[in-house]
Amino acid sequence: MRWDNKIGPTVGAEDANDWLATLNESLTDDLANKIVAYSGYMDALTPCRRRWSNPKTIRNWLPLIPFMEDHQKLCISGAIMDTGFNYRFPANDGMVPLSSGRLNGHKVAKRVMCPGHDHLHMLAGSGSETCSTNKSLFNSLRDDLLDIAVSP
Repeated sequence: MRWDNKIGPTVGAEDANDWLATLNESLTDDLANKIVAYSGYMDALTPCRRRWSNPKTIRNWLPLIPFMEDHQKLCISGAIMDTGFNYRFPANDGMVPLSSGRLNGHKVAKRVMCPGHDHLHMLAGSGSETCSTNKSLFNSLRDDLLDIAVSP
């Protein structure tokens, strides 16, 4: 995972994503006002995250991670993003911090948060929880796309 150096810890030059940093810097209000930022997250209270919240538990299970189901891996990754970065990213989808997915620091047309959705749920629209729209992820996306299609 490569950072744009906009949030979180400073990383070495080899980890910086210059393309993403440039894109974020060049994001004008005209363009940002057309973005609907969807973000999923599992916080420390999500059941799978509670299991992995103790760094000692994670360390004991590390050798078994390659054999675990993908959603379990994302739960562990989410706990590591939280505890491994000194509790800076308590809400993340196992790959992306919520603050990044929300495009914090930019004015966007709309932000839709999907609690209980890990990175794979966001990809497949398969999370069982509803988003901040009180709809499923894909129903929310469908409505946003319909709004765009019928807008003048």
